[in-house]
Amino acid sequence: MLVGFACSGDDSSVPPAEIIVTSPLPQTVVWDVVEITVEVENDVPVERVDIFIDDYFLGRDQTEPFQLQWDTNVVPSKTYSDRSHTISINAVDLRGHFIRTEVPVNVRRFTKTNAEGAIIGPPDPNDWCSGEIGLWAYPNPARNTVNFQLGLTQESLVQLEIVDLEGQPVRILIDDEPMSAGQYLIRWEVNRDDVVVPAGMYRAILTTAEAHCYGDIVVVKD
Repeated sequence: MLVGFACSGDDSSVPPAEIIVTSPLPQTVVWDVVEITVEVENDVPVERVDIFIDDYFLGRDQTEPFQLQWDTNVVPSKTYSDRSHTISINAVDLRGHFIRTEVPVNVRRFTKTNAEGAIIGPPDPNDWCSGEIGLWAYPNPARNTVNFQLGLTQESLVQLEIVDLEGQPVRILIDDEPMSAGQYLIRWEVNRDDVVVPAGMYRAILTTAEAHCYGDIVVVKD
């Protein structure tokens, strides 16, 4: 995410700075402990980066790459974590110039755990998988884009494909790729490269070395 800057003592001869939030992406569904990673492109070194969750001060980092961990089970409050939140990033360079951007995310707390007690996925009935992976899709029904939220607790070869209800392939989103443990957002652009996907029911099939599961998606048209 790239955002122009606002600062005090503006100097038109100085190229505008940019904040790049590499993780998490805007509108991502996040859970458990999230790594917030920020890069600042600026001609003058950045003195500090302050990160807020809504109005709550999460912390400060003064070393590149700027990173902080956010435990969504605790901050800002256990009583209202499951909703939309705004990550605000404030950066100050050595001239005192102030740069700011915001990233909206959606927090969901989870009840599904593996044998070691690690949180790995959403509570039923939203999660399509059992075991040590988590997968679900939103929005569903969808018109143009479907977001798949994938959670892995260990490295694995992963395949995620879309088929119609007769089992005919529609799109391969992940093709036997090695993926590390973590959270992933995979997007299916329903209509891409002039390939029109008709309205109807489709099935997303996830296959890893540990699991095989699927869920149904409804595509609607205006």
